[in-house]
Amino acid sequence: RVYKHIIWIFALLFVIASCIGFLYTPYMTITDITVAGTRTLDPSLVRLKVLESLNTSYLLVVPKSTPLTLSKQDISQRILASYPQVKNVEIERSLMHGLTVTIMEHDMFARWCDTAESISCYVVNSDGLIFNTDTQYDPKLTIVGGIQTELGNQLMIQKTVPKKYMDTLVRFSDDLNVVGLIPTYVTIGSDGKTRVDTNGVSFIIRADEDPERVGRFLKNTIDEFTKNGVLEKIDYIDLRTQQRVFYTEKE
Repeated sequence: RVYKHIIWIFALLFVIASCIGFLYTPYMTITDITVAGTRTLDPSLVRLKVLESLNTSYLLVVPKSTPLTLSKQDISQRILASYPQVKNVEIERSLMHGLTVTIMEHDMFARWCDTAESISCYVVNSDGLIFNTDTQYDPKLTIVGGIQTELGNQLMIQKTVPKKYMDTLVRFSDDLNVVGLIPTYVTIGSDGKTRVDTNGVSFIIRADEDPERVGRFLKNTIDEFTKNGVLEKIDYIDLRTQQRVFYTEKE
């Protein structure tokens, strides 16, 4: 009876070893990796992280390189940890040997430099997350100033811009688009005074303003100047006070 148990144990071990061995065969190995959705990120870099995960194993025994044993979570974590510009990763198996990795990158709202002549800049997405600069990024909006301040130093450490600042800048940018103006350049002064240049009129606001109030004030002001036919003559409009609109005309 003891021998029978031993035989059963060896038989079970043989079956397990055979199954594991089968997982290492080319028939079970993922070989076709497709990367989709990248905009600024090189697909080969994503593929490299996928291969790093597939070349590992569970308990140094069971490979992760098969459709049955791959770890989607491990692949996603490796990509997200290596490339901060990636917002989301979706992984789908295709046929027996295929794997499709779809990347969603953050939308970059602006390039942020301390001065107009700065070589080292950052890029900021619409959620306020700060990323190191990359020549592949080409946001339409440039923000200048505010980095070499107490607040700026704090932002660089935290890698995020306070929500109230981003809400104001993003909302103001959207409101400008609604009235037919495209923001191109934002200058932040040490006192919080913020100048927003567009393809037409420039505006002065505070970066920590209530976005709802600024949006309403902007629309009412533009409507008034347009109605009077003087909008094209205006150089800049100061929207920092609700009681009165200050502006200068072009020379």
